[in-house]
Parts: sequence; structure tokens; C-alpha cells
Amino acid sequence: MNRPLAMRGVSIALVLVVVAGYLYFTLSNASYTLGCDYIAYDGALRRLLSGEAVYDLSVTATGSCGIYQYPPAFLAMLAPLALVPSQAATWLFIGVCVAGLVAGVALMPVPFEVRLITLALAGTAWPMLFAIKVGAVGPLLFLLFALSWRWRDRPAPLAASVAIGTLIKLQPGLLLVWMLVSRRWRALVIAVAAVAAVGVVGLVLDGQLWLDFATMVRQLSSTALDAAANFAPASDAYHLGLPAAAAQAVGAIHTVILLAVVVAAARWLPGDASILVAATASQMVSPVMWDHYALVVFLPLAWLLARRQWWALIVGVGLNATFVLLVSPMLYAVAMDVVIAGVCVVARAEQIRVNEPAPVLAPQ
Repeated sequence: MNRPLAMRGVSIALVLVVVAGYLYFTLSNASYTLGCDYIAYDGALRRLLSGEAVYDLSVTATGSCGIYQYPPAFLAMLAPLALVPSQAATWLFIGVCVAGLVAGVALMPVPFEVRLITLALAGTAWPMLFAIKVGAVGPLLFLLFALSWRWRDRPAPLAASVAIGTLIKLQPGLLLVWMLVSRRWRALVIAVAAVAAVGVVGLVLDGQLWLDFATMVRQLSSTALDAAANFAPASDAYHLGLPAAAAQAVGAIHTVILLAVVVAAARWLPGDASILVAATASQMVSPVMWDHYALVVFLPLAWLLARRQWWALIVGVGLNATFVLLVSPMLYAVAMDVVIAGVCVVARAEQIRVNEPAPVLAPQ
């Protein structure tokens, strides 16, 4: 019997049992929040198929269940779920989210041990569990970001993963900027062409639908600052007591710095590091940041662990659902900033080590 292989199987089983336990406890205690986000997708999909308005433009504040605020193209991806009743579709989508977590971790280009640690950390983290519980798209974006990381040097697959992410939710479109600055021309052209083609087809089929989407995004963004569960930097500053104008300035400055870091990383750091910087930053450049957005942090965290940066474990453990009442969600943005900075520093240090001249040995 292959002892290392058997040990690997046992370790996988133990981690899966622990993750399953956390998932069971979270889902069984979900109450009205179970499938909260998916209910919005499902309702919008069924309204679209019945010829009703997809977006409720009377809604002016974000943060409640049932508000669909994603691109119309995402509904086309969900169309098969309309074949089953809404309750069954909710559980199917939750299952897809769980599969997205597992597949995303399995496909990360890091050693097995790091993937196992990451699965244990991400699978028991509150941001990931919350995303799965409410049926958010976060785990699917996690998978797409993992694929983008793995396929960063393969133009067509990279373009496909980025285009799909952008059509599900606008924020992953920041990876188009990363492609531009890092001069991945073929991938950029394919991705932009794919997104543009879908947009043009959508406008031809129902231009008003896309105009309603733009109106919805504008309305909800304008009132996002004081949303109770919004943990974007500007909202954090506002909740901590800064006046609205000053809080908005904090958010704007943070976004500008973050975009500058993304551009600098894409220009001067290796592709594996810079794409993770861009992916993580994409979840922070919006005026809205729910706590489950922080699940993306486990991708750069895995990159750091693969380089024996064990301090990153503090971030992963700190996000564990066990500590959800002790760790303020206001710290999620801080954790994401810290991991982005860590990736930049470690990647740059690796470059310096590789490029430094070999020491000249004295003659014996």
C-alpha cells in the first residue's frame, strides 16, 4: 500500500468532514437568509421569462433580500434553473456554490498541502460560508479567479474566465485592465470582444433591460454609504463617525491607491502575483462591499502559503466562522489590503533575489 497516498486521502477526508460540519451548521441555522441572494436571481429570471420587468426601479437602497442588481447576461447563465421549482433551484445553486469552492481550491496552481490548508481555512471561513448560505455569486467568482490564475498564460481560457466573471458581475472586469497593462493582447482582445458581443446582442434584443440595469446600479450606489452591512472603506469610515463627504474622500483615495497598485503590479511583478492583486482588488473598488466579498482573499493567501509566508495564516484563521462575533467585518477590507501588500512585497523580494549577482568567492 502506498503510505503517502493513503495519508493524503485521510487528510482530505478529515478536512472535508470539518468543512461539511461547518456547512451543515451554517445552513441549518440560516433561517430567512437561506438563499437570500439566489431568491433575487430566481425572481428576476422568472420575471424575464414571463415578460415582466426584471429590475425594480422603485428600490433606492441596497442590502435587502430579493433585489436583483446584476447584469442581464447573468440571467442567461441561470436559465436552466428555471426548469425546476424555485425552492429546488435554490438548493441546486447552493450546491453549485459548494462545488465552486472545492473546484476553485483544487485548481489553484500551488502544492497539494497548500490546497488542503486553503480548503480548511476557506471552507470554515465566515465570508465563504455566508456566501454559500445566501446563494451569492462569490464562490463562482472564486472559481473563475482560480482558473484565471491557473490559465494566466493561455490567452483563450484566460479570456473566457475573465469575460464570464465580468458578465456575472462587473467588478471582475478589472482583470481587463491587468491584461492591458501586462500586455496580454490576445487575451484582452478575446475577452473584450466576448463581453462586447454579449452586450450588443443584449441591446438588440432588449435595450431597455440594460438601461434599467444601469439605472439600478446608479441608484443603489448613491445610497450605499450608510448601508448597515456595507464594509467598503468609505462606509467603514462613515460608520466610525466621519462625515459623509470625508468618508467618501477616504473611499476615493483608497480606490485610487488600489488601482495604482494593480497597475504597478501588472507592469512590474510576475503574472501569478499581479493577477491575484487584481482579482482581490476587484472586490474592493465598488462602493458596496458585503462581508462575503472577502472570500477572494484565500487565493492570494494560498500564494503566500506556497512561499512559506506563515504569517498569512493569521488572516485565514481570523476569518473563521467561530470568531464571527469577535472579528468586526470592518477588518475585512484591512485583511484584503494586508494580503495584497504581502503579495507585492514577497513577489518583489523574489525578483530581487533572482536578479542579484552571485557572490564572488575568494580564491582558496
